[in-house]
Amino acid sequence: FETLPKAMQTALESFFALNERWLVSVLEEGRNGGILHFEGLPSEAAQYIIGSLEGSMMMARSHGGMARFDAATRRLLADFGI
Repeated sequence: FETLPKAMQTALESFFALNERWLVSVLEEGRNGGILHFEGLPSEAAQYIIGSLEGSMMMARSHGGMARFDAATRRLLADFGI
């Protein structure tokens, strides 16, 4: 991140902030509707999801396949009662 031009850093920060806000609202709606089940704040859950998916994508690329990403997404869904 630090090696990117300042404009790209700003764009990335905006991208992740926008996605996190959207995900927080989805998590709140899902919990209120009885569809999603998780402990703690929706904002913390959103950070967990985004961090897990981003990390899983990096690992999948470095290991030459989607197996790690698929396993992580299955685990994430299970963590939220899906």
